[in-house]
Amino acid sequence: MVRLLHIIILTLILTFSGCIKKKDVNETCPIAATIVAYSDLECLCCPGWTAVTEFDDTIRVTQFPNDELILLMMEQEGLPLYIRVDFEDEQLACDDQFKKITCVEVNYTPI
Repeated sequence: MVRLLHIIILTLILTFSGCIKKKDVNETCPIAATIVAYSDLECLCCPGWTAVTEFDDTIRVTQFPNDELILLMMEQEGLPLYIRVDFEDEQLACDDQFKKITCVEVNYTPI
């Protein structure tokens, strides 16, 4: 009886664990954004990028995972730069506008 209960529980766990959708590595970042400004000033709340999302939210980012590529694109193409991102709140002393970028796609072209 106990063995049958273990088999049923194990079957349920394996069945429902397969339903969880994991983010595909090749899936694009979900939020369209436009980088509108960059500041290289060295003060606590000054440095970084300013972007506006497709939802008209203004976010500030201290760094992107690939800052060098974005700086190069900014030098070549100027601002604004169109990107796709995903982010989470950054725990900084300045304000709640700073975000930590968890996904960035720099070769995004707006429609």
